[in-house]
Amino acid sequence: MKDSIINKALFKSTIEQWQYNPSFIPLMVIGYLILIGYAIVSVTFVSAPIHEATFSSVFYTAAPCVALLGAGIIGQNVTSGILSVLFARPIRRYSYVLTRWLALSVASSTLCLILLLIEQVAGMAAFPGVLPDFNTLCQAVERISMCFGLSATFIMFSSFLPSVINLSAWIVFCFISNIVVEIAHMEPYLLHTSYGSELGRKLGEFVIPICKELALPLQSIAFPYIDLSFLAHTASISWFTVLTYFSNLSLSLLIAIIVMNRKEVSYASK
Repeated sequence: MKDSIINKALFKSTIEQWQYNPSFIPLMVIGYLILIGYAIVSVTFVSAPIHEATFSSVFYTAAPCVALLGAGIIGQNVTSGILSVLFARPIRRYSYVLTRWLALSVASSTLCLILLLIEQVAGMAAFPGVLPDFNTLCQAVERISMCFGLSATFIMFSSFLPSVINLSAWIVFCFISNIVVEIAHMEPYLLHTSYGSELGRKLGEFVIPICKELALPLQSIAFPYIDLSFLAHTASISWFTVLTYFSNLSLSLLIAIIVMNRKEVSYASK
């Protein structure tokens, strides 16, 4: 057990911690009802196909599941002092990080797949002619990839932030990421039109290239998932997208492991 990468006892206790949390089921039910209700409105009033409804969005289904389960995934153990007790047992730091990440990924992926199943059943009941297809499989893969990737992001933030501040940090990070993307998209208006002022163009010449370089890395950490939408137009897989996804996932976990290893002395001093 000491040298195992995934600690089975810790994995089981992490799942049970969520399972027996009295507020977990009510929050998930409310979240499901909100997502499904919003989806029904989208399908009914926008006349969108059931598989293109808003509840099929990767972000609006996977992110809430990860956020609900991943808030304080490590930070709460640090704040409560449980982590020092865990580390007194024969469990390695990297095993602790990877086990918590895997538990969060599996639990959130399960919730996402349950929601997808509910969506498909509701869709077939409301629209008898609509049946699960290849797009449904792509949705499942995208949601699972978002759960595993975003779980690594939450683990990274929680490794050096106490309590549930990793959730706030992720929200701020998403906000900053979106701002950077919007600035990067302003290039045609600031640099290639007559609407921008001279100062704006000079500022844009300096800021926009930086934002264009940062946009993809920031988005890959804030919203990490494998986009399969291109499969509707081509049968080839974007290996760059896949490589970027796994490299950012690995980097987030590596940072978390390094941070946890450096915290060993401080725990011993306490």
